[in-house]
Amino acid sequence: MEIIYKDEKDFTKENILELFLSVDWQLSASNPDKLYTALINSPTVFTAWENNKLVGLARALDDGMLTAYIHYVLVNPKYQGKGIASNLVKIIFILN
Repeated sequence: MEIIYKDEKDFTKENILELFLSVDWQLSASNPDKLYTALINSPTVFTAWENNKLVGLARALDDGMLTAYIHYVLVNPKYQGKGIASNLVKIIFILN
């Protein structure tokens, strides 16, 4: 299993919906259009992929200088326990 981490927002609405539903975040997933738009408009979103499958996502709300608040860290349950969430959080702090 090779996980690729990206900072490009090349995910689709369907990718996002599938990931959020995989972790039972029904409320966030209840409006896919708004969720997708919010993520696209967020300055800091990192994703984890296995092949073409979105398996993890982390989003930070930040001021671009000193402060960042991690808003989402999600990993599909089938991929949990493999360090994906830890890597996403590290990437936020290293690259942000």
